[in-house]
Amino acid sequence: MTTSANPYDLTPYQSFAYPETHPNRLAVLASLFGRSPAPLAGCRVLEIGCAGGGNLLPIAAAFPQAQVVGLDYSQVQIDAAKHAAQALGLTNIRFVCEDMRSVDATSLGEFDYVIAHGIYSWLPADAQAAMLTLCRDCLTEAGVACVSYNTLPGWHMRGMVRDLMLFHAASFGDGPPDVAQAKALLDFMATHVPEENNPYGQYLRSELKMLSGLNASYLAHDHLEKHNEPLYFRDFIARAQGADLDYLGEAEFFTMLGSDLAAGAKSQLSAEITDIVRLEQYFDFMRNRSFRMSLLVRRGSFVERNIGPDRLKSLWVSSTLRSTLPLSAVAAIPALAEATPALVSTTPVRFETLTGQQLTTANPVTKAALMLLAEAAPASLAFGELLKAARERLPVTHRVTIALEQDAFTLGADMLIAYGAGALVQLYAASNRVAPASVVRDATTALSAPAYARWQARQSGELTNLHHMRVSVDEPCRQTVLLLDGSLDRAGLHAAFYKLIVAGTLLLQEEGKAFVPAPDAPVVGQALEAILNTLAANALICAP
Repeated sequence: MTTSANPYDLTPYQSFAYPETHPNRLAVLASLFGRSPAPLAGCRVLEIGCAGGGNLLPIAAAFPQAQVVGLDYSQVQIDAAKHAAQALGLTNIRFVCEDMRSVDATSLGEFDYVIAHGIYSWLPADAQAAMLTLCRDCLTEAGVACVSYNTLPGWHMRGMVRDLMLFHAASFGDGPPDVAQAKALLDFMATHVPEENNPYGQYLRSELKMLSGLNASYLAHDHLEKHNEPLYFRDFIARAQGADLDYLGEAEFFTMLGSDLAAGAKSQLSAEITDIVRLEQYFDFMRNRSFRMSLLVRRGSFVERNIGPDRLKSLWVSSTLRSTLPLSAVAAIPALAEATPALVSTTPVRFETLTGQQLTTANPVTKAALMLLAEAAPASLAFGELLKAARERLPVTHRVTIALEQDAFTLGADMLIAYGAGALVQLYAASNRVAPASVVRDATTALSAPAYARWQARQSGELTNLHHMRVSVDEPCRQTVLLLDGSLDRAGLHAAFYKLIVAGTLLLQEEGKAFVPAPDAPVVGQALEAILNTLAANALICAP
């Protein structure tokens, strides 16, 4: 391997956390399909193509008993990942710099979860085959692999845009394609090709909008790399089966339900096509899909595709849904019947997320459960605990007339529907370790931010939260995250926060001018509480 010729050494790929690839997501989907995935606490995780460890390091930090391995052939990126692991004091993660075509699978070991995100389509044919073989050789019997790749038919048009960018960028020398020139050409094309009554111009404008927000390393590697082979889903699965792997499902579960397709098309295709691979391929044609994150298991493994509400019994649930009823009607009180009849009757009630997504339900147990999830948000509740608490919120007459098993079925079915609809509820294979709002309000509790987020905050405001999602925070929030190491109660935190104000690190303003108030001035506590609430809402404060 010649380091100087490695494009990922020349332009290191910015690695981030991808929640779709997290072992939690893989474990949840394996559970929904009737499998028994390894518990997350002590699981083994392998990431092929780990880059600088941005996806893997927060997993290792969150699960100190897990064993985590990252594999990449860029020495520059592996060195960066090792440096970060050392800085974080992580002893449960190791990084290996080796070509997947030559690495010995037995030296890596067997893994419960294997991640290969953003790599398959960008490999030459022999490396693609080696990657699938490595997934197969490293998976345990109950293991799940997540492999992402570019797909057709969606990449037919995107491939044309790639070709024109490569054509233009390559004319500026013999080295790697010039990313700035590639974007300049696309800008030129999108500006001068008319949009009106011109689908081509409209498409160019939409691609420019998508690409304009991407960093240079992403554009260089995802769109301008030498190898970039999109393929039909059916062909990818054929290759996977050739490597003794079977299809389990999609990391983006909602896509399997066809919820974004016309109802008539979805029902007709689902009724007439029983083969899951063939059905998914028709869905791709209907959507013009360009990217997939497919889950694979060992060939011949058990998969039960008739998903029922009972599959939620071992899972945890969270939701940002809020009732649209007046605030006076949804106060947290022991008996919902005292708040409003609508919540305990079969009257439909609409719930909404902050982004406007809606769910309407008439089931009393579901309404009570969503109220509880709203109170706990962004923390999660075990399904059994949620069911029990929801029933306790309902009148005694409900608990007498409706059996526990019936409510479990109703609530499970509604949670499955909401999960399949996208982001209405989230499911977890274990607690998401997020502090509920009640913890943040408790002045006696010493608060802590995730260790990886605190490490990131030393460098920038781009943090990875406890949902394994990227969150951008402002400077006051960043500085506060650095204080949340779990050693300070609220009084100590208030004092440390005030020192930042005195030092000028944090600015309080009055009528547009910065000022330093007295330590006990209400504005200091109010500013701190506002920041803590923001961090809590963004899943950046750990449960005690």
